[in-house]
Amino acid sequence: MEEEIKRFPLRRIIRTIVPSSFKVAITNLFRIGHVPELLDYWIDERIRIGLEGKPPTAYQDDKVLSELQVLVKNAKTDKKIGFDWERKELKT
Repeated sequence: MEEEIKRFPLRRIIRTIVPSSFKVAITNLFRIGHVPELLDYWIDERIRIGLEGKPPTAYQDDKVLSELQVLVKNAKTDKKIGFDWERKELKT
C-alpha cells in the first residue's frame, strides 16, 4: 500500500482539516448559503405564521448565494478544506 502511494500520490486519502462535526454545516453553507437546511415542514410552518418560507439570506437569493460562493473560491477556502464543487461536499 505504501509503495503504491509513493508511485501514485494522488490516490492517497485526502484528509480535510475540518472536524467531522462541522462537515454538514460547512457543506450546507457552501451549497445553499445557510447552515441548517430547512425541511418542507419548517418552510410550511414559517408560511403558516406569516413569514417567508425561506429566511431572507443567501438561502433564498440565488444571486447572493453565487456571490458567497465566489468569495469562498477567491479566498481559496474551498481548496484549504477540500470542498468538491462538482459533488457539492467535502472530500473525505
